[in-house]
Amino acid sequence: MSFNNKNMGFKKSYDSNEDIGWFFFNELIKENNIFKSDENYSYRIHSKMGNSYSPYDIHIVKFDKNDKFVKSYFIEVKVRFESYPTYMLEKSKVNSFKKIKAELYGDEADFLYLNFTPDGAFFWSLNNLIDDDKVEYDKINCNISSVENKGKRKKSVLFFSKEEGKRFNYIFSMMDYNKKVRDEEEQKKKNKLVSKHSFTELFDKLKKD
Repeated sequence: MSFNNKNMGFKKSYDSNEDIGWFFFNELIKENNIFKSDENYSYRIHSKMGNSYSPYDIHIVKFDKNDKFVKSYFIEVKVRFESYPTYMLEKSKVNSFKKIKAELYGDEADFLYLNFTPDGAFFWSLNNLIDDDKVEYDKINCNISSVENKGKRKKSVLFFSKEEGKRFNYIFSMMDYNKKVRDEEEQKKKNKLVSKHSFTELFDKLKKD
């Protein structure tokens, strides 16, 4: 997952970037009622965010009401704090998805590219790209790493326009994310206090006994 936190006021780190993307994804599916289990289908969602060796960020498995496998979804996630006419995907990611498809032995799967932007959340299907060996890629200078400053090198990439994607009405909010982080920190402090008090009470009781 790549991430641009320009002028966002916090330290850039791989873990925090992945936490932010995962938080936005959960808010997206909650607000737009997608990948939601009902009486006919259930969805099991697995995050690979934070695993730098994973070829995808999110894996969703869909089952029918008899718990029979229906389809897998493999999703690459990007967070963009600025709007662009097009959004870039590296050829290496498409190749990683091709390898996954080859290992599925015919199982039904969708390969998706998700971008969180100031204009909404956009999904693009990569299925046709994965099946097409004649796709022409652009070669441009890109950052070697989206997390660390390691310079640039030529990469083969594709560009996707917003018009080509499916837009969901979700505008991410760093205020919501920061509130979530503060709430979790407050809860940790409360848990420590409860644990400390419980231990003190137990110790006092043992002394009396």
